[in-house]
Amino acid sequence: MSKVPLIIWGGADVCSTYYNESRSKFAQQPDVYQDKKDFFLVKEAIARQQPIIGVCRGAQLLCVAHGGKLWQHTIPKSQWHPVSTNDGKTFYNVTAGHHQIMRPQGNFELIGWNPEETKVYVTDEKVEMLSDCAEIIWYPNTKCLAVQPHPEWSAKGNTFVEWLNEKIKSLNIDYKF
Repeated sequence: MSKVPLIIWGGADVCSTYYNESRSKFAQQPDVYQDKKDFFLVKEAIARQQPIIGVCRGAQLLCVAHGGKLWQHTIPKSQWHPVSTNDGKTFYNVTAGHHQIMRPQGNFELIGWNPEETKVYVTDEKVEMLSDCAEIIWYPNTKCLAVQPHPEWSAKGNTFVEWLNEKIKSLNIDYKF
């Protein structure tokens, strides 16, 4: 039987103190109240074994909640970008709106990534080009799915969203974008 998930949506950047870093000059002012509330909701849902889907900031928050960090700033070529998946598919023009990128650690499965090189700020002054930046992560021990793109912004029948909905169903989560 599938379970209805907790959904954590977008918003201001996650406060960098949650992953033991100083805030970048490029990061938004965090919403400390929202962060506190969302981390509490995630902790409670995990304790109840309720699945969680995080979208954009929600995905980044799940990454941090599982011991990961964030690249605090990136300059994407476009807010629409490709996503390649661990089952051999590549979707082009996936809707996104993030300037931060997940840096997962621990027990996770990388399900989707941006196959294009991405410029990230390692510090406020130092820039590096990274390949295969995480876009979709599954945390099997806690039943948390982190989705950095915005499937809810896509048109009905979008192939990426259809694929994502099938992936969600295969993870035994009762939700459809």
